[in-house]
Amino acid sequence: MDVISSQHDSVELAAIDPQTGFWTVEAVEGVLEGRSRSAEDSLDFDTVDGEPLPLVGVPARIGAYVIERMIGRGGMGRVYMAKHETMQRSVAIKTLPHEQAERPSAVARFYEEVRAAARLMHPNIATAFDAGFSQGVHYLAMEYINGSTLTSLVVSNGPFQISDAVAAIQGAAKGLAHAHATGVIHRDVKPSNLMKGIDGTIKVVDLGLALFANPQEILKSKRGNIAHGGGRVLGTIAFMSPEQLENPDYVDARSDIYSLGSTLYFLLTGRSPYEGEFLEQIQNIRHAPPPELFAVRPDVDIRLEHIFRRMMAKRPQERYTSMVELLADLESHETSATGTSWIAQVGQPRFVVDKSTYRGWGSQAETNKVLGIDFGLFYATSAIADSSGTVSVITPSNTQSPQMRLAMADGNPIVFGEAAASRRAQHPGGVLHCVPLYIGQVKVEHLINERQCPAEVLMAMQIRKVIQSTWSDKKFPLAVAVTVPSTYDQFHRQAIIRAVNIAGVASVRLVDRSLAGIQAWRHYQWMNVEPGKSASSDEGDGGRRQAIQESIDRPLAMVSVTGLATEVTIARHRAGRTQQLSAIGQWHYGTLQWQQKLVDLVAERCVHQYRFDPRLTLQTAGPLQVACERALPKFLLLESVNVAFQGRNQSVVVSVSRSDWLNSCEPLLVELTHMIEKAIVSAAIDREQIGHCLLLGFLTRLPEIRNRLMASFNSKVEFVNLDRSDLARGAALCLAGELPGRGDLPLPPQTATAHDFGLLVIDERNRQRIRPIIPRGTAIPARTHRRIASIATGPQSLTVVESSTWRETAWRSLGSHLIESSVSGSYLELIFEVDADARLVIRRRDPVSGVSHRLPQLPSPRLTPAEVQDWTEWIQTTEKR
Repeated sequence: MDVISSQHDSVELAAIDPQTGFWTVEAVEGVLEGRSRSAEDSLDFDTVDGEPLPLVGVPARIGAYVIERMIGRGGMGRVYMAKHETMQRSVAIKTLPHEQAERPSAVARFYEEVRAAARLMHPNIATAFDAGFSQGVHYLAMEYINGSTLTSLVVSNGPFQISDAVAAIQGAAKGLAHAHATGVIHRDVKPSNLMKGIDGTIKVVDLGLALFANPQEILKSKRGNIAHGGGRVLGTIAFMSPEQLENPDYVDARSDIYSLGSTLYFLLTGRSPYEGEFLEQIQNIRHAPPPELFAVRPDVDIRLEHIFRRMMAKRPQERYTSMVELLADLESHETSATGTSWIAQVGQPRFVVDKSTYRGWGSQAETNKVLGIDFGLFYATSAIADSSGTVSVITPSNTQSPQMRLAMADGNPIVFGEAAASRRAQHPGGVLHCVPLYIGQVKVEHLINERQCPAEVLMAMQIRKVIQSTWSDKKFPLAVAVTVPSTYDQFHRQAIIRAVNIAGVASVRLVDRSLAGIQAWRHYQWMNVEPGKSASSDEGDGGRRQAIQESIDRPLAMVSVTGLATEVTIARHRAGRTQQLSAIGQWHYGTLQWQQKLVDLVAERCVHQYRFDPRLTLQTAGPLQVACERALPKFLLLESVNVAFQGRNQSVVVSVSRSDWLNSCEPLLVELTHMIEKAIVSAAIDREQIGHCLLLGFLTRLPEIRNRLMASFNSKVEFVNLDRSDLARGAALCLAGELPGRGDLPLPPQTATAHDFGLLVIDERNRQRIRPIIPRGTAIPARTHRRIASIATGPQSLTVVESSTWRETAWRSLGSHLIESSVSGSYLELIFEVDADARLVIRRRDPVSGVSHRLPQLPSPRLTPAEVQDWTEWIQTTEKR
């Protein structure tokens, strides 16, 4: 229960309606405009200093309590200052909003908090006095604390002195120790749920997420459909333990210890331990080591540093076993010679507190659904996964197909989709399509609203249009998963993320297209089991599930030939998740190359039949490209197709047989079979183990190509056709499986690096060689250390390279860093990481202090932060025209 006291005793504009007995407010807007928000708590409570909140639709009396003013509100509750009529004791009344009272699950959750509060009686826990139902309102009467949350104190006064921070953690630990002893786990320990009274006492508040530690209580709650989880965020991400991300219903006291450690970090630094966007925070909580207090508070002694690191250990078994054990160490720290007695004299640094770090990402709000987008070269498809595990492909508004054409043309308003694509034949230079091919260009020549835009901005406009056409909520999704080829390099991955950010989504997860397809297929195979059905006459549902499990546990391959890339991926299912064993292929080497073979074949026959080459002028090359693009899929059904287009003021019709076209494509087919061989060898498996081969792209459905693929695998492999809808569905599943409280959703796939990373080393003779850092096939997230000898005093150039092809080790430079080297003959200690989006991160570590600093991103972004902001605002302005 997040409460901040107010200095006002009444609301001047509020009055009691004599007929209804409820508070009414005149000129409410004036009150709202004049108030100043100082903090927001885990339930999105608005709490204000020095300004009361209006009482709208609230009874003047609840039970025996007379309502005086509102002191907090949020989506899951309202808090009022009230006075017991007989005892004249001031209390804080927490009520369930009327809109929530209509939901049985919300009412049940409210009374869970009531029962949890009733168990606890301790000086460091806000005392519960009364609860019930009156005047149509569910309420809980609690001790009114005349004080402020620790969040608001840090916001107002800056980070705590070390002695004050330790004292605050001690007070909270004492209250939580009592709660744990009575079988209550808080699950939302954070600065805004800890209050400091005017007498200095720390009080633990808000038991809205409390969990009864008794397993029987948990099972009872589940039977009553009160259980949390299943896709909802329980707790505040910034202060949540790793195990609470996985399953909030099965945590113990050690989870609260972790959250209290995060709170200690906030009190001393003014920010949460892991900053960043939503998905970045989740990844860091799961995988990043605990932050170093030394790096931001040099006055912290080694004893407190050790206490903090033990509180925030990733594995629960490595933390303190109880709050009692933690309190013993804190008491030892307080009285030690190296403790806070001398540190308190040191001046403290001040930090700017960003609002997002103390608010976190929701507490009890539901993560109802997430969005996955398969962003291809020609089309985009979207799917939504909700908290129950249901995944649905979304059909854009005003269309009949789930596929949205990725084409755009200048206009007022700008034209998107099929309406833009239909102009290509007549105005080939006025339509933008295949925009990912332009990644890397500073500006694309086409004008959009009189501006030449970078490819990232054009993709952002398309992505924004996709979201607006498929996402029903008014606000954009909190996070979006976007599919990319596994073989995309660093520059392309950065460009896609930047495009989604410019589109208006802060948190984006890149999902390898092949793994999205595999995730969707595995999930469908497992979920599509009808109870009571059997694989054979003597086999029940359990036997069928076992047969399906054995089938999907076998290694499988995925072959995709699309506009973005040609790729072969080998994967397997282990420990509840898909593991990528190898990914071989080439981005921007796909359908367009096969289509170009048809273009060249048609052009050669046009020269023979009509005496001109349509490739030589834009007026005929455009219609030729469009005609071949439309003719290519017809080979699925026809042995021969007619390619018709307008050229030189005449109608041109050229007949091409499927066999002639495939003969011209033989080098491409050979390349594909070589990729399959390389993928199997890199995966270190026997081809006979592969049970299924998933196929993506219409080319893989041609009988002649299917036969060649079958020869590359074993004769028993089962081919399964996927489409873009499966990729969107898989992307949504991958993202939903990554979020906290995912319930029964499958874990996201374990991906691996598709490129080698290395350093370009120049020796004393000026000879160059590549020093490998992270080889392809390394499981992600990856992390390694390297010591680089310093050959001279002064700046030293550090050039990072990435492999560029799958056939042989050819390298491309990602750029260089100039790193100062103070002593000749010493060394540079570098940390190389590959994050969940397969992006390379480089940090330099000080060997003396142990503090690491992140080096600027490589390759250097083409757009500066200011330019990103400018383009973001420009897109939004363009939409309003």
